[in-house]
Amino acid sequence: MDYKIEEVLKNLIRIDDIATKMDEKRQIEIDVIEDEYKAEIEKLKKRLEEEKLNAEKYIREVTERARKEADVIEKEKQAVLKDLDNKYREAKKDILSKTISKIFGVEMGSKWMP
Repeated sequence: MDYKIEEVLKNLIRIDDIATKMDEKRQIEIDVIEDEYKAEIEKLKKRLEEEKLNAEKYIREVTERARKEADVIEKEKQAVLKDLDNKYREAKKDILSKTISKIFGVEMGSKWMP
């Protein structure tokens, strides 16, 4: 009977050793997988940060181009307004001159009409 108990205890110890070794092996595998995932997460975080910086740079560039285009459009608008104002003044002067000439028979710029 002692022999069977001793044999059972040996088998239990052997099974426990096997289970312990399997547990250690699985823990090592889990640690490796966990490290791989952590490395992948860090890689993705770095890539995300790079993309964020690239997007911010692109936004700054586009904003600067848009500002420059707006400045060009503003200058063109001011030039057109100035030209229209000059044409308006010339037309006004011409109309005034013709009106005075018809009413008084005197040309603008003559000695009677400066």
